[in-house]
Amino acid sequence: MIAEQSNGVNHRGTNRLLSPSNGASDDACQYGTQPSTNAANGASQPAGEPSTNGANGRDASGRFARGNAGGPGNPFGRLMARLRSALCRRITEEDVEAIADKLIEKARAGDVPAARLLLSYGIGKPTEAVNPDTLDLAEWDIYRRSPVSLDDLRGIVEGIPVEAVGPLVRVSKPYLNAAAFDRVMSVVNPEPKPKRSRKERREERRRRMAETGPATPVNQRG
Repeated sequence: MIAEQSNGVNHRGTNRLLSPSNGASDDACQYGTQPSTNAANGASQPAGEPSTNGANGRDASGRFARGNAGGPGNPFGRLMARLRSALCRRITEEDVEAIADKLIEKARAGDVPAARLLLSYGIGKPTEAVNPDTLDLAEWDIYRRSPVSLDDLRGIVEGIPVEAVGPLVRVSKPYLNAAAFDRVMSVVNPEPKPKRSRKERREERRRRMAETGPATPVNQRG
């Protein structure tokens, strides 16, 4: 009893969410710390070898091991995106109209939550009331923002409308993205230079000597 509650925490009653029993993994909903099988638990592991713990892919010193796939990103966000996409594919305009008709009917019958929901989406939430002590400041702010500068006017008149630039960028962006991807991959994973033969290296040295000329000594003894 003393060993279990020496720090004020009852370890026997600690609740943890364990992994599913059928082997399915849920990255977004697992919070419990799973037991590790790496060298931190006493298992001997050679230095430099990949960790046997597939959950983190680290070696005995805690560094990323070779072949580590990296982080999973945001699994919860991806899950929510898939669910919302599935819901949006199921909803049609007729469904929205039917729901709106039912909501309007309940609001007319005196249902306050239905009326609040209808007005909040139809009209919008009421704005914050103006402070009577700052009415002059609010009016002056409106006057201050009303003039249009010549630079802004010149940019609107001489600039290219977004309606004309949008289709151009929309068509050319995939090719620009592909070119940027090739540049990044050439830096991250450059192709190895072909190894030249001895004959090619000898010809390269001769060409350089022919271009630079023979080296002339600076100090010569008479």
